Amino acid sequence: MMVGVAFMIILTMMYIFYEYTTSTREEISLAKLDTIGQKIVNTAEEVYFLGPPSRMTIHFTMPDNVQGMEIKGDNILVFYYNAPEGQPGSKQVIIPTQDIGIVMDPAIVPALISPGRKSLVIEAQPESGGFELVELKLPTP
Repeated sequence: MMVGVAFMIILTMMYIFYEYTTSTREEISLAKLDTIGQKIVNTAEEVYFLGPPSRMTIHFTMPDNVQGMEIKGDNILVFYYNAPEGQPGSKQVIIPTQDIGIVMDPAIVPALISPGRKSLVIEAQPESGGFELVELKLPTP
């Protein structure tokens, strides 16, 4: 009887610990995505205001479970995060800019969202149709 009660308490404690660490891991990943996004946007704004031919390279470590990344409306950076197994739903991390035009080739997204250490070149582009743009691209080897 005593062993059964002790076993139930231990199982309950293990379950609580597992749930806590999983949710903490997700919160850390979302915070990392927000930091990465802020770094990209702040650098893009700096390069934009310096004008062409300015360019900067930033480095960051992409967390696991990032499912996508896009630029919406030329001035909103969005990351799509899929919660780890056992956690409900997916989330978006949205980082707006100060009305600067950002462009990115969608073909570079898979290389950027895979987990691990990444480099990203942020370069001011000459006026196109009266507007200067900032382009996100992978560094050339």
